Amino acid sequence: MKKIGVLNFLRKAFKKEDLELKVFYKDRGEPTLEMVDAAQKMCKKFGADTVIGIGGGSVIDLAKATSGIANKEKSIYEYMYENIPLESEGLPFIAVPTTAGTGAEVTPNAVLISKERKFKKSFRSNFLFAKVVILDPLLTLNLDFKSTLYSVLDGIVQAIESYTSKNASEFTQPLSIESLRLLYKGLKGLLKNLSDVNSRKELLYGSVLGGIALFNARLGAVHGIAHPIGALYNIPHGLICSVLLPYVAEYNLEVCAPLYKKIAKVLGLKKDLKNKEASLWLIRKIKSLLRKFNIPQNLRDLGVNKKDFDFIAKESLTSGSLKANKKPLGYSDVIKILEKAY
Repeated sequence: MKKIGVLNFLRKAFKKEDLELKVFYKDRGEPTLEMVDAAQKMCKKFGADTVIGIGGGSVIDLAKATSGIANKEKSIYEYMYENIPLESEGLPFIAVPTTAGTGAEVTPNAVLISKERKFKKSFRSNFLFAKVVILDPLLTLNLDFKSTLYSVLDGIVQAIESYTSKNASEFTQPLSIESLRLLYKGLKGLLKNLSDVNSRKELLYGSVLGGIALFNARLGAVHGIAHPIGALYNIPHGLICSVLLPYVAEYNLEVCAPLYKKIAKVLGLKKDLKNKEASLWLIRKIKSLLRKFNIPQNLRDLGVNKKDFDFIAKESLTSGSLKANKKPLGYSDVIKILEKAY
């Protein structure tokens, strides 16, 4: 944002309105409790009255969590370690996503990592909803293809998981399917022209719809398993999810086949196949997409170590995403998925 002139533009705009802008630069990687703690202290130091998150899903989550506790005496460590619910409204929060796929701009939770306790969990409260969301496809044009891809893949997995979640409804499923359609269409458009504004716009809309769907329906086993992997390894979240997706789909096949058939049609299935055959086509399609984008086909190639499977499985069992999976999972089920994905 600094490099492309957005921060300079904002400073001038704020100054014109006699407002002061203070910038908190987030470190690379996913948001940590340490980052939120530092941002909260900065807000208190300068007497902030509004928090604006401009960036990808990690930046949005960091700003969102900061806005919730910026006017509180408690620290983020107390809220997360002691599972204390947010007791009241925080500072107004404005979300300006510069990537498309996470849906973080319209959800009331921030996914945070504790380096000390090695967990990746959601800080969740209805007090964390953004007051304003600004979608500007021009802000996404400078994002390289790999970063764009990982974010969109996260959105595609979220659309599929929210569509097949046991909490999905007649309200959420149309949002999930439309999110999937827009994200897939936008991604294909960017393959032809990375600077295509219309494709970038479709991705942003798809992300918003997916965020609304997942907030209401929750997700599934992919995200439940991906979070503890993300807490242990410095691997992009969308990359982990895309690698896990076909293996979780295989596990869910017997209960999700009719839904997978509808998803397959969105991704290009033309034949009138039976539910199981359509589901198998979908799994092959997902794997072929990963190959097309030179994405690893397994966890081993991502650098995940089998010695961590026990920790990953135990941590995933506490996840709300795992509990929302259409087909129930226990410890041994998660281990089997990890072993197949390895």
